Amino acid sequence: IGALNAVKLSGISWLRSALVSIQFTITSLLIFGSLVIFKQVSFLSTADLGFDTDQIVSIKASEEVKNHIRMIKNDLKNIPGVEYVSVGNLPGIGWMYSGSIQGKNVNVAMQQVDEDFMDMAGLELLEGRFLTDQDEGTKNTVINETMRNILFGDSATVFGQMPHSEGQLVGVVNDFQFSSIKSEVRPLELKVGGLKFRDVLVRLNVGANAKKALSSIKSVLLKHDPDTVFEYSFLDEDYNNQFKSEQIFLTLLKVFTLVSIIIGGLGLFGLAQFNFSKNIKVIGIKKILGAPQLSVVLGLLKGVFRPITIGLLIALPLGYYMMSNWLDSYAYKIKIDAFIILLTIAVICTVTFLTVFYQIINSIKLKPIDTLNDE
Repeated sequence: IGALNAVKLSGISWLRSALVSIQFTITSLLIFGSLVIFKQVSFLSTADLGFDTDQIVSIKASEEVKNHIRMIKNDLKNIPGVEYVSVGNLPGIGWMYSGSIQGKNVNVAMQQVDEDFMDMAGLELLEGRFLTDQDEGTKNTVINETMRNILFGDSATVFGQMPHSEGQLVGVVNDFQFSSIKSEVRPLELKVGGLKFRDVLVRLNVGANAKKALSSIKSVLLKHDPDTVFEYSFLDEDYNNQFKSEQIFLTLLKVFTLVSIIIGGLGLFGLAQFNFSKNIKVIGIKKILGAPQLSVVLGLLKGVFRPITIGLLIALPLGYYMMSNWLDSYAYKIKIDAFIILLTIAVICTVTFLTVFYQIINSIKLKPIDTLNDE
C-alpha cells in the first residue's frame, strides 16, 4: 500500500509540475512579447521623422479651398499665433510613378507643395535651393536625399535636366518620413503648382492659443468656402495613429499577461504547498540533524523552480523567434537584446519567489517535533 501511495503521489507531483511548466511557458511568452512590443512602440513614437511635427495643424482642403489657396494663405498668415502656412500631403505619398533609373526600376513618390513647405516642416536644405512661387508651372524639382543617392550615388549632384525625366533639379532636402513611419523613406520629388495637394498645413507658434487659432482658421476657410467641412488634426497625432493598432494590441497583451501571471501564480502556489506537505517530515528531519535554514529553503524551492526553468527554456527561444518575425514587418525596428531576456527571467523569478514566500516562512517556522508526532 505504501508503495502504491508513493507511485500515486509521484504521478500527481509530475502532473502538477507539467501543468505549471505549460502555464509559465505561456506566461513567459506573454511577458516577453509585451516587452518587445512596448519597446518597439516606444521606439516608433520617439523616432526621428526628419522634420518637426509639433504644432502643425493639418486641414483637409476642399476643391473650393484649393482654388483660392493663395488668398486663403494670405488670410491665415495674418492670424495671431500662426507661424507658417503651406500645402502638401502629410502623412501621405501624393502620387507615384515608376521609372528606370541606373538600370533599376524605382517607384518615386511625388508631392505638390509650395514655397513655404520647407520652413513649415523644418526641413534642411542640403544642396541647391528650395522652390519659390516663381517655380509654379515649371518643371523645377526638389528631391530628397534618398532620390539624390539613387540618381548620382557617390558622384557630385548635377543640377538641371534630371537623367530619368523632364524635371529640372534645383535642390536637395534631407530625408523625412512623409508617408508611413513603418516603411523606409521612399525617393521623393517636390514640385510647385497645380491642385494635387490634399491638406492645408498650418504651423502654430510655440505657446500659441491653439483653440483660438483654430477658430480663426475655420472662419477664414468658411469665408472662402461656406460649404466646406472643417476637418483638422494635429500632425504629431496623425503619425502616432499609424501604430495605434500596436498600442491596442499591447494593452490587450498586458491584460492577458496579468491574468496569466495570476493563474500561473495560483498553480505554482498549489505546487509549492503540495511539495511542502509531501516533504514536511524530510524538512523536520533535516532540522533535527542541524541542517541550515538555507538548505531547507533551497530544498523546497528546488521542486518549484524546476518547472519554471523548463517553461523559460521553452518560452525564450520560441518568443525570440516569434517576435523577430513580427519585427521584420517594420523597416525601422529595435533589436531584441539581452535586457529583454533578462527582464523576462527577472519578472518570472520575482513572481515565483513571491508566490512561494508563504511556504518558505512556514518551513522556517516549522518545529521538527510537530512533523514527527504521528510517527
